[in-house]
Amino acid sequence: MSASSKSSGLTDERNAELLVLMHVARQPFGEISPGNIRAIVVPEEHAEFDEGWRAACLAAAETQDLSTVVEFLACCGRRALLVEQLGVNGYRELMARAGERLRTGAEPTGVMSGQQTKAMIAQRLGMTVEELSAMVAERLRNRA
Repeated sequence: MSASSKSSGLTDERNAELLVLMHVARQPFGEISPGNIRAIVVPEEHAEFDEGWRAACLAAAETQDLSTVVEFLACCGRRALLVEQLGVNGYRELMARAGERLRTGAEPTGVMSGQQTKAMIAQRLGMTVEELSAMVAERLRNRA
């Protein structure tokens, strides 16, 4: 554990996770701010955002650890990014479909499983699924 980790009470792994979260949170918005995110999220989520923001700030004040604030902003930033990419109605449709799937446990219609997708790709390439998997694994190893 590094000296800065010891003073903050965080492990090196947790510090690394927080750095990644901070980096990801900034990607779509440049300098991210709670006000910018709140302005983008759909109006029906404003109360939830306000409550979460207050809770994250209180936790940070009590623990002197900003990780809850960073995690909250990263999560809400991803939601705001979805709203920007899909539009308000597209985001609402996405959330409705996700909610229905969670309630019913049913697979969405018109969606293939990962195995079905692999089989279709392998067939189009004239390979077996095993051959396709080996080829993909090899290409991934060569990238690293």
